[in-house]
Amino acid sequence: MNFDSLWDWEEIVENIYSDIIVADKEGKIVYANSSVEYWLDTKKENLIGYSVMQLEKEGIFYPSVVKKVLETEKKQALIQQTRSGKKLLVIGNIVYDENQMM
Repeated sequence: MNFDSLWDWEEIVENIYSDIIVADKEGKIVYANSSVEYWLDTKKENLIGYSVMQLEKEGIFYPSVVKKVLETEKKQALIQQTRSGKKLLVIGNIVYDENQMM
């Protein structure tokens, strides 16, 4: 059974209440679901293409769980504060491709 043929993963992720952010190995955001707009008080278009380090400096969120994951190469959980003062429990993890590359 092929999971991809059964469901559109992006439609599923878009309808999850939690925010989901995917970044590349340099920390540049390549995907964000619509929930980030509620949790981070910004349009997802304001995140995609930007470095998490830059967004952290701008105060969109602090600290960056992606930055911590990239530094340690391990799953991380931490309390992150948003620009509007929300405090979020965030979890970051590394996903490797078939060649064991991040």
